[in-house]
Amino acid sequence: MEADLNQFENYIDPRRKELAADRYRPLYHYQPPANWMNDPNGTIFWNGWYHLFYQHRPYDSGPPNPADGSCHWGHAASKDLIHWTDLPVALAPTPEGPDNRGCASGNTVINEGVPTLIYYGIYGGICTATSDDDMITWEKSPYNPVIPAPTGDVEWKLHDPFVWKKEDYWYCISGSQAGEGRQIGTSHDAGFMFRSKDMITWEYMYPLYEPGKESDLAVPDFFKLGDKHCLLFASHTRGAQYYIGTYANNKFVPESHGRMNFTRFSSSHDRNSPDDMMTSGDMQSPFSWNAPDGRRIMISWVIEGRTREVQTSSGWSGTMSLPREISLSDDNTLEIRPLSELKSLRKDQSTLMGIHLNKDKVMSLGGVGGNCIEIEAEFQSSDSGEIGLKVCCSRDGSEETVITYSYEKQTLTLDVSKSTLSKDFVGTASQEGPLTLGDGESLKLRVFIDRSVVEVFANDRQCLTKRIYPSREDSIGVRGFANKKDSTIKILNKWNMSSIWPS
Repeated sequence: MEADLNQFENYIDPRRKELAADRYRPLYHYQPPANWMNDPNGTIFWNGWYHLFYQHRPYDSGPPNPADGSCHWGHAASKDLIHWTDLPVALAPTPEGPDNRGCASGNTVINEGVPTLIYYGIYGGICTATSDDDMITWEKSPYNPVIPAPTGDVEWKLHDPFVWKKEDYWYCISGSQAGEGRQIGTSHDAGFMFRSKDMITWEYMYPLYEPGKESDLAVPDFFKLGDKHCLLFASHTRGAQYYIGTYANNKFVPESHGRMNFTRFSSSHDRNSPDDMMTSGDMQSPFSWNAPDGRRIMISWVIEGRTREVQTSSGWSGTMSLPREISLSDDNTLEIRPLSELKSLRKDQSTLMGIHLNKDKVMSLGGVGGNCIEIEAEFQSSDSGEIGLKVCCSRDGSEETVITYSYEKQTLTLDVSKSTLSKDFVGTASQEGPLTLGDGESLKLRVFIDRSVVEVFANDRQCLTKRIYPSREDSIGVRGFANKKDSTIKILNKWNMSSIWPS
């Protein structure tokens, strides 16, 4: 495998070179060489490489129409989850096959030493494909669909599958919904479970868990985390989510629920608005690796926040989030922190210390600006008021992206409503998530800005993600502020971040 993958390492797709000059193209987040991407799929560590598959339209950068046959599986691999090697498309729809309407999401397993993809052939059923150790060329099973689309009056529905092995059986959950549509109140997230001894013949069992409170269960990822189990998933109404609970006797009992996206999408897809998932600028579809050192590493699709027409004309759409280390906290929620290896991209450090912030004032922080940077800041603890940073600020204040912690509300907010003057930006809804600081606990932020992506990590317990598109060249400033009460930034470090791609 080493030699087979190395043949791709020095190859840079000409389209990636052509698009590198786009001012909104991220430099240290993964995205394909060109065109459309969405859900991460089939993440697996195998023979020394982290593999990332993803939903991809290799011939078009605009949002797909349902079941138009354009959904492929893109493929990339990395040794460090930072620097990526683009690999050939792994799956493409087969004319007249059960996946002729598109190869939708799924996962990767090793079945008796053979790499195996499990995916949803849109409207056709659950399908599989196998490869040799290099995972470059995939052969679809002659038994596809191994789980055909349902006919007649049955309890279960098919959509994105997730498969795992337990003792003598392979188990598959099909992420879908109970009820009609994909709206909270009319449908509920549900995972319908099947089992098989050979991954060819499957029998339906029952729902993995009682239907939940979300609209649907898409792109499920189910795994052991500490002494519990975690079910990552996407809701087509509210984005990235998770359950933490107990898995026993082949049933999952959720004990806590968390959101990783804090906006809401409209099922009617009010085009080119914050309610249109395809133009929301939000985070969707989390998926994870089990790293060889025991860490659980999660990555997600970060949606564009520009109009559908601009996405199509730009030649690319979508990016992956930064990889995140997730772990189980004492209160059955997820701890979330940036991947440790991201520190290898840091350069040109600047440090500010003891910055006093007068209440209801904004202070410019010189020497720490940029649009491809990491900021690490610790604020003095308090018991009231609001504190935060403004990033990507223009000199006249007409453009700014605002990060606010409220002691009264115990929330962290990422406000992008003034991030650009461009009318092409429509994903203007703010992210506001819960964050409770303990007595005497300081607010600690790590802010990653990568041209059009902002990711804000707070105290290893919360992370907010949005897309921004500043129109002004001078929108690189950083400012600190305090409302209602004076505060202090105890220390602020800023690094420029290196590109993950060769020059």
